[in-house]
Amino acid sequence: MTGSLAYGSKRAVEFATTLALEPEVLLLDEPTAGMVQSDVERVTELIRLLSRERTIVLIEHNLKVVAEMSDRITVLERGKILAEGSYAELVENPEVVRAYLGSDDA
Repeated sequence: MTGSLAYGSKRAVEFATTLALEPEVLLLDEPTAGMVQSDVERVTELIRLLSRERTIVLIEHNLKVVAEMSDRITVLERGKILAEGSYAELVENPEVVRAYLGSDDA
């Protein structure tokens, strides 16, 4: 019956069915991918609420979401840890900038 729901609503159903299992840890792989901004804001708030009662591991490429939600960030490059730290630390890290934003030398 969920086939006729909008994309954001389908994602909400996915969250609900997962939460019904009462997990202690949630692994969320790009939970905001493909969403309009209003849905991103709702999902972000839901994740924020859920993080009060459980650990959440978030894989996300939306840097605004990462900046707003993350306590600690691990940046991977080709499956290996490139850097770890806060968002503020990582945006100043030249290796992270090179790997994800490119450089003038490239």
